[in-house]
Amino acid sequence: MDRFSPYLLILGVLVVWSGLWITGSHAFSRLSGWAELAKHYRQVDAFTGHRFLFQSALIRNRLFGFRGTLIVGANARGLLLRVLAPFSFGHPSLFVPWEEITCPPAKGGSLRTYIRLEFERSRSVPLIISRQLALKLAESSQGALSVPGAI
Repeated sequence: MDRFSPYLLILGVLVVWSGLWITGSHAFSRLSGWAELAKHYRQVDAFTGHRFLFQSALIRNRLFGFRGTLIVGANARGLLLRVLAPFSFGHPSLFVPWEEITCPPAKGGSLRTYIRLEFERSRSVPLIISRQLALKLAESSQGALSVPGAI
């Protein structure tokens, strides 16, 4: 018993690292505004519709970003937002009805690269996505989402 066990060291490091990872992910959820969105838009029903994997978005006025870690989906009822594992700790899946989403026109032109989505019950937490993704969502929404300047 007086011998050092590398297995205990490895186990200890994994436990500490896991705790830091989960704590950090929960903190990111609160700081980014995801937790605020979840208060109003937590997904409760199964989602059927188009899903786009490994998407990126900025949240809360470009302060926080999800780079290739989102599943974004759309159907005629609304927008699905889900964070991929292992980044999903503290980030429950969201479903936002289209009636609660606005897509304001661009300031200074309609050919902008990014589109801002604002949520009725969480105005301080906009989602900024690529124009290309916004157009895919508009198509999948069956006309419920209108992207300014879209043809």
